[in-house]
Amino acid sequence: PFDGDDRTGTIGHPLPSTDLRLLDKDDPTRDAPEGEPGELIVRGPQIMLGYWNRPEAAATIFVDLEGERWLRTGDIAEIDADGYARIVDRSKDMIAVGGFKVFPSQVEAVLLENPQVKEALVIGVADAYHGEMPRAFVTLHSRSEADGPALAAWLNARVGKHERVDSVVVRDELPKTMIGKLDRKALRAEAPDAA
Repeated sequence: PFDGDDRTGTIGHPLPSTDLRLLDKDDPTRDAPEGEPGELIVRGPQIMLGYWNRPEAAATIFVDLEGERWLRTGDIAEIDADGYARIVDRSKDMIAVGGFKVFPSQVEAVLLENPQVKEALVIGVADAYHGEMPRAFVTLHSRSEADGPALAAWLNARVGKHERVDSVVVRDELPKTMIGKLDRKALRAEAPDAA
């Protein structure tokens, strides 16, 4: 058994006989650049062989690299120098802004640093020039008086150029799953211009 350190915020080390690898977010035929997040792929004896009677589905979830079959998890992750993996986001949630990939969770983390913001979700919305733009949806703590334009200005001063939102929408509540987790998919369905 592995006796590694507990590292808060990580998924730990892989099990014995299991390998992790990060693929480039823009070109899944290459490894991610050193120190950069990438799509997490995994191989090992516990990985499924495929989907029952659905070879077309299996073709999209597996990738063959250097003669080895790897499972694409759909997670964007980082692996530190000690081999600990940390999930950054889901690949399907990434927002393509003018050719750059934006992680919604990173923009949300900055928004949550604002003491008035209680909850935050960021989705991509269609944009004629950039293809997509991030848009933030937030709920506020009671007695907060912030408005969307003020929060957008506050946020955009703290994030990179491609992470800047087109607006912040203040709502009474954000959609949640049955277990109380914020539901990005439901929010996309509610937003008419969601990409």
